[in-house]
Amino acid sequence: MKVLGLGLLMNLCVIATNGGYMPASIDVVEDVGYGEAAEALRTEGHVSKWRKLDDDTRLPFLADVLTVPFEMPGGRPIFSVGDVFIGYGVLGLVWGGMMGRIE
Repeated sequence: MKVLGLGLLMNLCVIATNGGYMPASIDVVEDVGYGEAAEALRTEGHVSKWRKLDDDTRLPFLADVLTVPFEMPGGRPIFSVGDVFIGYGVLGLVWGGMMGRIE
């Protein structure tokens, strides 16, 4: 639960300090095949849930800058460090529940 909460807090902090959007690297968005979203980030500065990652971005190390190096069903996901903590926390919660030891 602590790891899950830490991940949620990381995402909350980066989104709250960047006007309600998760900053995302234009290069990463383009690299995974979201060309239209990358172009909108360049021209408008935001698209959907993302805001352009630039010099004005607060807490850029918590932004959506990570991706997997291989294709997955539905494409290649873009995620943040907070998302990694959330995933690990959920995995631990499920594992603990299955083993009968939730901390």
